[in-house]
Amino acid sequence: MANVTLGLIHAFGLKGEVNASLWYFNERAIIYPAGNNAVLYDTQRRYQKFIPANEKMEGITAIAVSPSRRFVALAERGDKPTITIYDIFTLKVRQVLTTAECQAREFTCLGFSPDSHYLVTQGGAPDWNVFCWAWERNKTIAGIKSSNKENSTVTQASFNPSDNSLISVCGNNIFKLFRCSEGTLKQLPSSKPQLQNFLCHCWVSDEKIVAGTSTGELLLFDMAEFKASIPQSANDSAPITAIQPTSKGFICGTGSGMVYLYEKTDDVSYYRRRTEVQIAGVNVRVSTVAINPSETSVTAVMETNEIQVFTLNLGVGKLSKDPSLNFLSRTCHSRGITGLDVCMRKPLVVTCSTDLSIRIWNYKTNVVEVLKTFTEEVYSVAIHPMGHHLVAGFQDQIKFFNILMDDIQSVFEFEVRGCREIRFNQGGNLFAAAQGFTIYVYSTYTLESVASLKGHSHRIRSLDFSDDGNTLVSAGIDGAIYSWDTHSLKRKGEGILMRSTQYQSAVCTEDANVVYAVGTEKTVKQYVSCQLKEEFPLNNDAATVLCLSHGPRQLLFAGTASGAILSYRCPVTAEYNSYFCHSGAVTRMRVNRESSLLFTVGEDACLYVLDIRDPAGKIKNLQETSDFSDEVLTTKVAVEEKETEIHELKTKLEDQAREASDQLEVKVLHFEEKLKETADHCAQVEESWKQQLAALQQDKLKAEEALRNQMQAEKVTAEKKMEAMGQKYQSSVVAEGERYKDLREQKQEMEAGFEEDIKTLKETHSQTLSEKENEWAAKLRTMSEQYELLVLEKQRLVEEFNATRRAIEEDADSEITTQKTHFDTKLANEVQLHINAQNAKEQQIKRNKQLQKDIEGHLQQVAALQEEKKSLQLQIQALEKDRELQRLEMREWDYTLREKDKRISDLKKQNSELEKIKFVLDTKIMELSQKIEPLDVRIGYQNEQIEEMNEELGANHKKFSEMNFFITTQKTQLAALQKQANQLKSRLTTAQSYINRFKADLHKMVSHIQDAAMLKDDVKRLYEAYGDDTVKEAAVTDDIREYARQRAHLEQTIATLRKQSEKDAELHHRENMRIIQENVQLLGEINDLRKELKMLKLTSGVYKERDYHHYQPKVASSARSASTPPSHVETEKLLEMQKEEIRRLHLRVQQLEEQLKRPSTRPLERLPPMEGFTTAVLDNRGSVSH
Repeated sequence: MANVTLGLIHAFGLKGEVNASLWYFNERAIIYPAGNNAVLYDTQRRYQKFIPANEKMEGITAIAVSPSRRFVALAERGDKPTITIYDIFTLKVRQVLTTAECQAREFTCLGFSPDSHYLVTQGGAPDWNVFCWAWERNKTIAGIKSSNKENSTVTQASFNPSDNSLISVCGNNIFKLFRCSEGTLKQLPSSKPQLQNFLCHCWVSDEKIVAGTSTGELLLFDMAEFKASIPQSANDSAPITAIQPTSKGFICGTGSGMVYLYEKTDDVSYYRRRTEVQIAGVNVRVSTVAINPSETSVTAVMETNEIQVFTLNLGVGKLSKDPSLNFLSRTCHSRGITGLDVCMRKPLVVTCSTDLSIRIWNYKTNVVEVLKTFTEEVYSVAIHPMGHHLVAGFQDQIKFFNILMDDIQSVFEFEVRGCREIRFNQGGNLFAAAQGFTIYVYSTYTLESVASLKGHSHRIRSLDFSDDGNTLVSAGIDGAIYSWDTHSLKRKGEGILMRSTQYQSAVCTEDANVVYAVGTEKTVKQYVSCQLKEEFPLNNDAATVLCLSHGPRQLLFAGTASGAILSYRCPVTAEYNSYFCHSGAVTRMRVNRESSLLFTVGEDACLYVLDIRDPAGKIKNLQETSDFSDEVLTTKVAVEEKETEIHELKTKLEDQAREASDQLEVKVLHFEEKLKETADHCAQVEESWKQQLAALQQDKLKAEEALRNQMQAEKVTAEKKMEAMGQKYQSSVVAEGERYKDLREQKQEMEAGFEEDIKTLKETHSQTLSEKENEWAAKLRTMSEQYELLVLEKQRLVEEFNATRRAIEEDADSEITTQKTHFDTKLANEVQLHINAQNAKEQQIKRNKQLQKDIEGHLQQVAALQEEKKSLQLQIQALEKDRELQRLEMREWDYTLREKDKRISDLKKQNSELEKIKFVLDTKIMELSQKIEPLDVRIGYQNEQIEEMNEELGANHKKFSEMNFFITTQKTQLAALQKQANQLKSRLTTAQSYINRFKADLHKMVSHIQDAAMLKDDVKRLYEAYGDDTVKEAAVTDDIREYARQRAHLEQTIATLRKQSEKDAELHHRENMRIIQENVQLLGEINDLRKELKMLKLTSGVYKERDYHHYQPKVASSARSASTPPSHVETEKLLEMQKEEIRRLHLRVQQLEEQLKRPSTRPLERLPPMEGFTTAVLDNRGSVSH
């Protein structure tokens, strides 16, 4: 049977004891250690990825991200400490580093070089060695002890930001710089100022370092030389615990919870403090400061595992809290978590910790909804299945809390001391609390004690209700496991008793027939009907807690002291899967209602959320399976505060409504005056347009007369031009015939020359090809022989080199052995021998490389010869293709000449017909041009007038838009007033119901007027029910009347404005539409005339061009052929169509003249543009643009 599998979803917590515990690897994503994992957290999507640490190691001790933001290094504690480097994007292991030279059990600090190819590591006690690694080759370049003679603590090591060979370290009375050269780390000489306890440092430039001390001083060093002390305030005595550089200075955190921003200056102090922020209490230490790549966000980590994010503005030197990331500031306990419970009807998890706090987490949104801090430690906690209540055990009592929206409120206290186990049953009507060896059962709704269950002889360590709520199972360190009936509140049977075992946890199935338990024997025991059935070992790992899933297919989970989580499938077998999440012992585990999520907490102050997968690998979707409730509890005081706030807002709304009404009346009067002025102006403009129209009609008559005279003169001129063109055309035909004869003779001469050239080329090509083939074949044989000799020489040299290298290596090994035994006496001689051997080796390598280069050069020459041979072959192929193309071209020349002969004869026949067509078309073109010119003049005048009308129309449209906006605003205000009226009506209804209830209670009281005692009781109840609340009926009535008056006035005003606006808009719309339609028709007809004229001109030009080009010789390309002119029948049809079009145009011109004689108003809207004209447009500023 396949075991259940688990997958990490989210981790709440941070391991703040790790050196440099938080880094940015892009703008909004951070990486930090939590438990036994490194968490990659995208703060925008609130999504996490995990890098698990090695389960065989003892936890993460340091973390570093490369400057390229591509790699992350994790240092882990162990007998042989290791450094694992991961690719951040693929989460794959790139390298695992370890060295036998490190005697410490951990690396305390890591740092990448500027190019991300090297890594510096600082080892811990007792040797305090610093190592430089070429991590991509898994090689230690150099190492040296960085501590002093007193073996003081070293706190930090880092690379120079631009030099991979320069390393700085600092510590208690330690400040050193090392240069990595020739496989060794050499300390640079430095001045020796009064050394202090340096806690941190950073490179602020390529040569300057700022170091922070335990006394609150900031010291500036130029390389290893002390430069200056940066000025501080007199009260700044808190230690400087973290420093990070910026482009304009640096940021540091202190042991008092302060963050300082320093910027560079030009004076003797070098740096000055620009701003400071208090982020925590005076006794809370800032352990890490991180800056994102764009230097817009700063994150500080406190020793309490709290994360605080700030917005950074280096331009103005401002550092302020970032409210968008407040969810990060409360997500971590600072100490071990002791209690855990999950709500069944809401996505809530409650935890308590030794940091004196209770936190309620929402595992759907991954935020802390409630954080409550107390003055005493919270031992245990349990949440009601509905999510409205929780109970917590303290040192002196148990407290019952109501869960409000953002707080928990204590309701009742039970005198039960030191309760470390507390649970609600599945129905939520009971909860059980264990004190010592007694179990107290209480009713949730009456808060009364139901029973005290006694039977254990020592402290109880575990309580668990069955899924049906009928059984309570308890286990203690006395080796007893008892089942209790929750109805009779008595023990079932004799229970389980094993004095040799101290049970830590026990859980039962739904019917409580099967019980699983773990204790000090490091096994999982399965009891069926109080009898031990099976026992499974845990591989020498002590289990601390058990958890059983809900439903028929149950799953068992076990948490161990090493932080591992073991998963079993019921019925339990020896097979299980293990997951190392926590870096400390697992203290509590719970599953949600659907058994799709597992929640675990431990001594490492981390809460993990894991999803439970079935054997097929399918993940249960929380969004689909959970129907969570969203009800919350609140207090009467909070409701009254909200009502007071609502009342104040309503009062403010009424004041604003009155002000708006007054402003509306003023604006209405103002716009009425403007409308009247606009109407008068429009009437004046219309009268002026009528006068202009009469003047245009007179101009039109004069232009028509001038057009007729001009057309007659143009007709005579065209006849003369046609005669001259006919004579010119006849002479050109004769010249082209003579030219054709000359070209034919040239063609015959060229054919004879081409044939002779082809024969010569063939003979030359065959002779050259044979010569080249013989020459290159000889060269190729020579080069092949030389290549074989070079290969043999290379093999001989390689054998000599290998023999020399083996001899050198054997000599070096013997010399190294001699150095180990007689190091003090023969060190200088052995070093010299080693150097000589290295020189010989390098010379041999250089010789080998030179031979290799010679071989490669000969190979390149052979390749060049082969390429030249290929090029010659290509040239031969190209010449053969040219010969074939010339043959084809000669055939095409013959065909082209035959076609031209035929074409010349056809053109002679059609020449006379084309002359007639040209004469008729030219005549028609002249007539049409004479008609169109006066129309163009008139159109120009009309365009100018249209531009003026467009200006007036734009102003009117602007006024109408303002009126429409004003009306829309008034409608919005009216809707708001309507909403207010509805609210007032609702309040009136509520008051009326309130009065009716009072009347009913009063009538009931009057019925007991004869009985003094009952009357007194009724009066008291009446006062308690209605004494504190008053209904201001009069005020409500006045508000309603005032609202009704304002509403009536506004409705009347708006109705008047709406009618007037609709009437004016309709009138203008009808008039404009009529005028626009007339003008559109006129312009369309004018455009049609222009198109016809353009077509006639093009037709005439085509015929002229064809007549000219038909006689031009086309010798260059055989693919061209002359177009056949239209036949005589087609020409006659075209002439008939043109005559018909001219008659139609004459009729249309007469119609236009009649329309122009009729009076009409000018349009108030922009007309469509005419073809061939540029319409002037008046923009909003009054300027004309084309």
